[in-house]
Amino acid sequence: MNKLLNVAEAADLLNLAPQTIRNKVHQRKIPFIKLGGKVLFKPEELSAWVEEHAVKAIE
Repeated sequence: MNKLLNVAEAADLLNLAPQTIRNKVHQRKIPFIKLGGKVLFKPEELSAWVEEHAVKAIE
């Protein structure tokens, strides 16, 4: 299993502020896992989430 990321690591990966990550978790706008009261993220799910939100260029 891949290493799970905490909020600070996910924020660093996505180049966002930790508070922005927490807001997205609260609004359920980003995929996350809750284990033992901790919010964790799978790096591959975060990558897929970013790709889903990519805006395609107009040719």
